[in-house]
Amino acid sequence: MKVKGSVIALLISSVLVIGIGAAYFTYGMPFLNFMYNKLPNGKAQGVYVVEKGSPLIDMSSYRKNENEPQPTYVPSSTPEPEQLGKFGDLREQAYVDFALSPNARNVLVIGADESAGLTDSIFIVSIDQSANTIKIISIPRDTYVVYDEKIVSALQKIGWYENKGIQKLNIAKLIGSDVINFKGGEFDNRGINFLCEVIEQMLGDSFHIDDYVYVDFDGFMDMVKIFGGIWLTVDENIYNQYGQLLVPKGRNYLSPKEALFYVRTRKRFDSEGNNLGSAGDSYRKELQVEFIKEMITQYVTKENISKASEILTSLRGSVYHSISTMDKLSYYTKLATEYTNKKYFVDFMVITGVEIDPFGDGASYVQIIK
Repeated sequence: MKVKGSVIALLISSVLVIGIGAAYFTYGMPFLNFMYNKLPNGKAQGVYVVEKGSPLIDMSSYRKNENEPQPTYVPSSTPEPEQLGKFGDLREQAYVDFALSPNARNVLVIGADESAGLTDSIFIVSIDQSANTIKIISIPRDTYVVYDEKIVSALQKIGWYENKGIQKLNIAKLIGSDVINFKGGEFDNRGINFLCEVIEQMLGDSFHIDDYVYVDFDGFMDMVKIFGGIWLTVDENIYNQYGQLLVPKGRNYLSPKEALFYVRTRKRFDSEGNNLGSAGDSYRKELQVEFIKEMITQYVTKENISKASEILTSLRGSVYHSISTMDKLSYYTKLATEYTNKKYFVDFMVITGVEIDPFGDGASYVQIIK
């Protein structure tokens, strides 16, 4: 009987070990792999110039009085119970003359064109649990960035300063990573740290970035693919420059490739390929906001949260982020669950700015600071 009991104990122990191992490889490993999926650094071409906390922006070029106080946070009204679980209307804001809640956790979401080294889309997702509100703010990729003289000098040394569009926000990550070798910051990637510091210095301390998510084109298509495509309602026929109808008016099912075309569309064409003169990046932001609404509705579900292991494993190769601790992972998992339980009101804002041509070279910039 004693031997039999030992055998039973051994069998039970073996089952537990196998179960723990299976759970690890099924759930634990994908989560751990996803958690440590940090964006690699590029090869720095320049020399060390500045570190976090040093002035990166020449604020005197934006405001007559560079000591003018930063915008203060004005609490918005608490969402009504019937608003929770719903989206607000898209709001356009000409300038960033507001502050984010001091209680919010802010996530920088970047859609990147890896081939060009540019950040094609820039969003800040501001999560205020105390107010049951999530704000999704779109910042123009063409935002005019007036760099401090040290940054300008570094760009001049390697012959980059004369490049058309060099002072747009969408190239800031590349400058911080491959030109000046930016030091400091909360994240492992110096380009992301530089971009975050530029945003914070331009827009104010309330725009502090707590986390980031970086998605390239492959990652975007992988995401759409794993969820089986996406349904979108389109207000008008969307043609390419050759007059080919790619997304017809009405309710459409989009494949990963079609979805990427949709969110990258900046110009409106007719069936003959004639340019209809859209609002450029502003037009694209409107399409992207509509896509995000559908993505949240269709993808953030209790069923998909339960399939997190498969989803995270599939996205590892092309989605990079700063969610590197169990505390952070738990926070965002809880957030997604709370959203499915209709706890949050989601508000959308597009910063439109004012188009300017500061260098007279035809490179259209957007001024977002009043």
